Amino acid sequence: MAMYDLTWCGGISEGKKISDLANTYYIPTMMHTAGGPILWYASVHLAASVTNLHFVESVYPYWKERDPFFFANAPQVENGLVRPPDLPGLGLQFNPGLFDRKELIVETIAGN
Repeated sequence: MAMYDLTWCGGISEGKKISDLANTYYIPTMMHTAGGPILWYASVHLAASVTNLHFVESVYPYWKERDPFFFANAPQVENGLVRPPDLPGLGLQFNPGLFDRKELIVETIAGN
């Protein structure tokens, strides 16, 4: 089995190449997604596009509890399946008022 993490291997395109090469030799692939929520969104999209995906390793508290705090449409696993958002790009949709919440610290690291 070929296992990869999109943040370590070079992103979505590189992950697709790994899966395609493994598929040439009938090798199943799996993804590691224990990073942030953007990794989860990207991995869900790629998982929907590869034919030799065996499974996606994920962290239940991340997608079930943490991600919905930030995103209105965090992909959720239901009966072992997950669907990617159908919005443009990765489909990220921040919760309304997220950046106005008192308990959230927003720091500007570049620009004016």
